[in-house]
Amino acid sequence: MNESDSSFPNNAKRPIGWIVYLILIASFIGFLDAGYLTYSFYSGQALKCTILASCNVVTSSSYSKVLGLPLSVYGAVFYLTVFGLALIVLDRSRFSFLTLIFYLAAGAVLVSLYLVYLQAFVLKAWCFYCVVSAALSAVIFISAWLGMRKGLTGATV
Repeated sequence: MNESDSSFPNNAKRPIGWIVYLILIASFIGFLDAGYLTYSFYSGQALKCTILASCNVVTSSSYSKVLGLPLSVYGAVFYLTVFGLALIVLDRSRFSFLTLIFYLAAGAVLVSLYLVYLQAFVLKAWCFYCVVSAALSAVIFISAWLGMRKGLTGATV
């Protein structure tokens, strides 16, 4: 880590460990989830949805695209970005990137809350893959928050 990294005091313990690995795992799974949704959209294949059986209703609704792109494309970009940033934190000890991950995940959580609202109250249909994505965004958000908090207080991870 560069000592000029102002996200953490010089004497703080660095949040390397399970928090960064949890972010890596969650973002990797999220990328696979969003990638599958994107592949299904562009290939025209119906989603294999056994737990919540209305995935195709949700992913083909008028709410499933923004600027002509399926929401899953934005999700894939988000998860790939978070994965890359987490690798930088792990490899280069650039802990200020946890703050960036935190803010990106905060935006993803807000979008996810809106999309869960749409599923529950507007569409009255649930997409398993969409719910998984919302949960993964929350895991990344909480993990980044914990990493920042532990790094700033000097607690060990």
